[in-house]
Amino acid sequence: MDLYDKTSKKAMMVQATMTWLGFDSGAFKVHKDDTLFANFPEIEKYPLTNLSKKVAASIRAAINMFFIETHYPVHTEWPKYFWNHGLQIDRCYFEDASNG
Repeated sequence: MDLYDKTSKKAMMVQATMTWLGFDSGAFKVHKDDTLFANFPEIEKYPLTNLSKKVAASIRAAINMFFIETHYPVHTEWPKYFWNHGLQIDRCYFEDASNG
């Protein structure tokens, strides 16, 4: 169950491993002045230090980059269907704010 909580230590180590593999393979690059990723090894101390928490936040923010079409080709109509299906289920009703 720990892996379902993206902020748990175990889940964070999985995300950090994936990020590190991205660095090693050249699939993930950051600017040389990115101070948080420059301190990447601090992730081993997560969540015990403030710096490790900041590095973890950067990893969580960057991890979705691996699932864009450049790295993970997705040819499906599902997202379009999902976002438009709500309109077919029920109309949107807006409350008149002027009747406060």
